[in-house]
Parts: sequence; structure tokens; C-alpha cells
Amino acid sequence: MAQFKIELAQREDDRDIRRILRENPMQGDISLTFQREPSFFNSLVVEGKQNQVVVGRQIETSRVVGFGVRSIKPCFVDGEVTDLGYLSGLRLDKEFRRSTLIPRGYKLFSELHKDGKTKLYLTTIVEDNILAREMLTSGRAGLPTYHDFGTYITYAVNLDRLRNEKSEFEVRKASSRDLDSILEFLHKEGREKQFYPSYKQDDFSDSGLLKGIAPEDFFLAIDSGNIIGTLAQWDQRKFKQTVVDSYNGKMRIIKPVYNLVAPFLHKHRLTRESEQIPFIYAGLIATQDNNPEVFKALLNKAHDDRLDPELSYLMVGLHERDSLNIVMKDFPNIKFKTRLYVVSWKDGEDSFKQLDTRIPYLELGSL
Repeated sequence: MAQFKIELAQREDDRDIRRILRENPMQGDISLTFQREPSFFNSLVVEGKQNQVVVGRQIETSRVVGFGVRSIKPCFVDGEVTDLGYLSGLRLDKEFRRSTLIPRGYKLFSELHKDGKTKLYLTTIVEDNILAREMLTSGRAGLPTYHDFGTYITYAVNLDRLRNEKSEFEVRKASSRDLDSILEFLHKEGREKQFYPSYKQDDFSDSGLLKGIAPEDFFLAIDSGNIIGTLAQWDQRKFKQTVVDSYNGKMRIIKPVYNLVAPFLHKHRLTRESEQIPFIYAGLIATQDNNPEVFKALLNKAHDDRLDPELSYLMVGLHERDSLNIVMKDFPNIKFKTRLYVVSWKDGEDSFKQLDTRIPYLELGSL
């Protein structure tokens, strides 16, 4: 039987971790791999101010066969800036998925948690991944408690045709001169959502939480000279990629037919196997009083004024309780559902029980 050790990853493990991501697709009608080229560690900056990668290493070969990530960043929790954790990226080579590596990995996570930097963590699990949900929420083998916090919905908004829809709100592109006002607005409205990240100017850098975003990537909704809404186009294709591994089941039959007629319908062809899906994220979504009409005006502008004509989708993430969801019925989209969990060890149970009823917000591009 292979012997393993569980430890923190080093920079030299980058290649092995990227191999695991390439070789272990998420299965479905369209099997996908979530890749981090050219550097896994450099891509982690969007997930947290602090990131720790736990790996399972085969002793005999020194090969990394699985990993998970603990990240921490400042977010608004009950309206106050608090360091909040995120547990993500759990991946194992296929042949080791029935091993004891996951509970052993969580034992090290538990030790890392003792640094006291946060009481609570978030995690998301694909709703259809019943096996992972049952295993991680079982509470067995020293696992922390996974508190179900509702459904998080990702919309892949189709960008095939211009909408040219008029709005009662002025929407314009931002510039570097708007940055202070943008941050002030995000802090004002962000504290009204549960878990909205708290951003600062230094996050707009290659080593910051908003790697890949510049002030000019924002659309601003304006009323009487004041910002009443924000939405940023976040292009992460240079450091994070979603790649089609294979088309399966009915999609294997549909794909050639769809691609044949797509040009006549003014639609993009389905992405080829082994190619990256061309999409960007709608990031830093905020509107005054959570106004759906303001959000719709921003989304219309982002839809029509895309960064790249080859883009197929704009990805929008909203919690099921968010009233902004009503806008999405007006945009052709493909919907994906994940379960949001608030994760806690024993010292975080009281903090979880004290959470108020604010609508959760997750930064989709940081997941």
C-alpha cells in the first residue's frame, strides 16, 4: 500500500498541482478541467491575503497526488470587517479518492486553524456532487461542521447578440480618477451583504485580491453625479482557465449539429475539446439599496460593451436569496447551482450562531 505524508506545499510543487488540475476533470455532460496556467501559486492571490496549500505526497516518489487550499481575506461579517476563511480546491488523483487522504488533510487544516486568524470559513460544493457533499458534511473523522447556507447560483450569460436596451440610468466606464469613490461605494453597500469582501487600493495589483482588474474595467451607474451601482469585467484568462475535457451523453450528439447551425443563428460554436471556454466574470457587483433596475442597467452595458468580441459568456454569481436574481430572467443564460456552506470548528460555533440574516455575497472570480 502506498504511503503518504500530509504537509504544506512548496513552490516547487506547482507543476504537480497543475497536473492534478489538468488530469482530473469535473464530470458531467460537459466534463471540465479548472486549470491554473502558468502558475498555480500566482493565481491564488485572488482567493486570499493568506493562502496555505495542503498536499498529500507519496513518500516513495515525492509525487503530490492531492491538495486543498485554506485562504483568508477581510470581508464584511454582520456589517463589520472580519478576517474570513475559505476552504477550496479539493482535488485528488482518481486512484486515491477512496483513501484516507481527505480526513488526514483536514487534520492538518485543523492544526492550521489554531493560528486563530479566523473563526469561520466558506466553501462551495457543486449541488450534483452528492458524494462530496455527503462525505464533507458527515462530521466523521474529525471533519469540521458544514452548515448549509443555501444555494449559490452561477449564470453563464450568453453574449451572442447585442441587446441595445435603453435604461433610465446613466452608465459609464470608470477611470483611475474614480477609484476612491468606487472603494467608498463598495464599502458602504458591501457591509449590507453577508461576506462581501473588503477591498483596498493595493488590491488592484498583480499580487492583490483583484489581480486582472483595473479601474477602467468598471461600469458605473450614476445618479445626480453620484455612484449608485458598480460592476467590473474581470478577465482571468491569463492565470485561470476552464477547459473542455470532453462532451458526453447527449452533448456528444448535440455538439456537431449545434456547431453546424450556430453561424446561421449568429451564435458562437461550442468550444472544442482541450480548448479554453472564452468567458469573463462580472465582479464587484453592488447597487444602492440592492436595486435590481440599476443592476440590469449595468449588466446590459457589460453585455454589449464586452472586452473581447470572441467572448462567449459573462459569468454572474448570486445567492438564491438575492433580489438581483430577478434580473437574470431577461438574459439568456445557462444556470449552475452550488451549495454554500459556512464551516466551523468548535471554537467557531458561537460565531456561526450569531450570524444575522443579511443576504450572502460571494465574489465569483475569487472562488
